[in-house]
Amino acid sequence: MERTGRRRILRLGISLAGAAATLAALWFVGAGLIRGNIEGWAADWRAGGNAFSYGSLEISGFPILFHARMTDPVIGGADGAASWEWRAPVLQARLLPWQTRRIDGIDLAGRHLVSFISKGAPVRLTVEAAHALGSLEFAPEAITATLDAAGIEALNEGNGERIEIATATVRADLSRRPDPDHLTPVIILGLELGGVILPPRLTGARISKGEKAGPLGPKIAALHLKGAVMGPISPAYDTRAFAAWRDNGGTVEIESFRLHWGPLRLSLNGTLALDGKMQPMGALKATVAGFAETLDALAAAGAMKKKKARTAKFFLSLLAKSPSPDAPPELTLPLTLQKRTLSVGPVALAKLPPIRWPRR
Repeated sequence: MERTGRRRILRLGISLAGAAATLAALWFVGAGLIRGNIEGWAADWRAGGNAFSYGSLEISGFPILFHARMTDPVIGGADGAASWEWRAPVLQARLLPWQTRRIDGIDLAGRHLVSFISKGAPVRLTVEAAHALGSLEFAPEAITATLDAAGIEALNEGNGERIEIATATVRADLSRRPDPDHLTPVIILGLELGGVILPPRLTGARISKGEKAGPLGPKIAALHLKGAVMGPISPAYDTRAFAAWRDNGGTVEIESFRLHWGPLRLSLNGTLALDGKMQPMGALKATVAGFAETLDALAAAGAMKKKKARTAKFFLSLLAKSPSPDAPPELTLPLTLQKRTLSVGPVALAKLPPIRWPRR
């Protein structure tokens, strides 16, 4: 009887040992597949003339999980195209060996260095995020990237300007369709930002004179954007590339845009393109609340002439309606953008600064 019990225990031990050995073998096979997938993705990126390098690659999580940890990753754009580079001390992700087209749990928290060329001059940004978790999916027709982040600070090392973002959610779909035309969305973007603190230059502030940080204040409470870039753009991203995109019928379709900045609450949709001077033009439909307070703030800050502000307030007040008895008046109206001037019918609201495109 005792011998029978010992045999059973022995057989159980052998079975458990065999199962453990099998599990270990499967894990190491899976880790090898994951390493191969990462090296394959890196090779595909380099095949396009791009840069992809790293110091070391470790796969951990035995016996069930798979975590990849890459040290000193550097990813850059193709030589001869728009020069850019991203690097970080560590990049971590959660992977499955049988998912060759998806990467989940990409941990981007921490410090990042981003550099690119703007107006012929190098720009170097230091970006830090308290929380940042992303994913990548490589489908036959598109590459989809998502990011959920919080506690973001971006510093321009050249001029010391800093932008802070409390929360950010991003989704981008990059088309992989061959030979796209002007009716093909090559980039679909969804963006949600909350608690954005802008630097003084972007808000029109004159801090040295003791004024508040811009006519609408330094903080954007909330920003939402969903839209698409229609038509292919050369990866050079210079004046010639965007001129060709324009000439081939390229447009930006804004499905929805919402902004809460100071007294202004704006939502709009419409189509934008580039005119003959490479400046934005388009037709939009907007719903605006807080327009009277916004016009007053713009006039007080010198961003708009007081006479034009009074005229616009009078004209817009005639059209405004309150959606409910307790709600502030709002209006829905068509906007046009031509020759860098944003207008409501015959009333010019604001003159936009020119876009200075990079030249090669």
